[in-house]
Amino acid sequence: MKSQKVVLLVQDTTELDLTRPSSEVEGAGPMGTGRRSGGFMHLMHAFTPDGTPLGSVSAEAWTREPKDDKPKAKRCSSERRMQIKRKPFEEKETHRWLTMSQHCAEVKAHCPETLFVMLADRESDITEVLDYCRSQDQFDWVIRIDGSRFLNKEQFRDRTVAIREERGNRKFLYQKTLDVRGRTAWGSAGLKHRPGKADRSAREVTLNDPRAGHYDGGTVNAVLVRETKPNGKDDPIEYLMLTSLPIKTHKQVDLVIEYYLMRWMIELFFKVLKSGCKIESRRFEHIVRFLPS
Repeated sequence: MKSQKVVLLVQDTTELDLTRPSSEVEGAGPMGTGRRSGGFMHLMHAFTPDGTPLGSVSAEAWTREPKDDKPKAKRCSSERRMQIKRKPFEEKETHRWLTMSQHCAEVKAHCPETLFVMLADRESDITEVLDYCRSQDQFDWVIRIDGSRFLNKEQFRDRTVAIREERGNRKFLYQKTLDVRGRTAWGSAGLKHRPGKADRSAREVTLNDPRAGHYDGGTVNAVLVRETKPNGKDDPIEYLMLTSLPIKTHKQVDLVIEYYLMRWMIELFFKVLKSGCKIESRRFEHIVRFLPS
C-alpha cells in the first residue's frame, strides 16, 4: 500500500453457513431463522482504484450465542426491536463497522504518503460511524445510505425532510451512461451488465442526529445517482452516498462514484472464498478452524 498513491479500503460482512445434515461444527452459532448454524466475518480489504486487490487489512470473526431451547412466550417484533435499541452500541454487532473504520486510521499511520478512501454499503449507515469518520482527517470515506435520514430542521424552517425526498426535488447536474452489474444471484445465470443512463446530483447537507441529547447535526457531502431509464423489469437503481471527498466539479463527483463502484470487488472476494475455495464445505470439526483468531 505504501507504493500506491490511492488505496480503497472496502469493508463488508459475510456469513459462513456451516450447517451439516448429520453433524454439527463445534462452536458454531445460530444464523438468522431456522436451524442454520455457522459464523460471521467482517473484513476490510485493500484495492487500487482500478480494482486490483492488495490484500486483507483486518478481519473480525464471531459467532452468536446459542438459542435457548426452553419455550418462551412470544414477544411482538416491536418489543424485540426496542430491546436491541436499548443495548449499548459497544455490545451490538453493528459496532464492527466503527471498529473497522478505526483500523483505517491505524493503517494510515503506517503509510503516511498514501491517500486512503474507505468504502462501505448501507449497513454502515450508523450515526456513530458517521460521527467518527467526520471527526478524523486520516482517511476519506464514501458510505452509501438508504435515504431515510432526516435533514436539519433549521435548514428547512419548521419541518424535517428526508434526505431522499430533498435529493429527489433538486435539479440534476448531468447525465452519463453507466454499466451496472445485474442482480442475478450467484450460482444461477451469472452476473450480467445492465446499461442505463444515470442522473447525478451533489450537494452539502446537514443531517439530524437521532440520538437522545444530541442536537447538532453533521454536515457532509451527498451524491445521488439515479437510473432514469429502467428496463421495466427491475426497480430503478438508486445510489445515495455520503462522502468526505470534494464534489464541487463534475470530475470530482465522477470520482466519488467510480470509487464506490469498486466496493463490488469485496463481493467477488467473498464469492471466491465460498465458490472457489469452498470454505463452507471444509470438513473441519471446530469453528476455530474456519475463522481467524
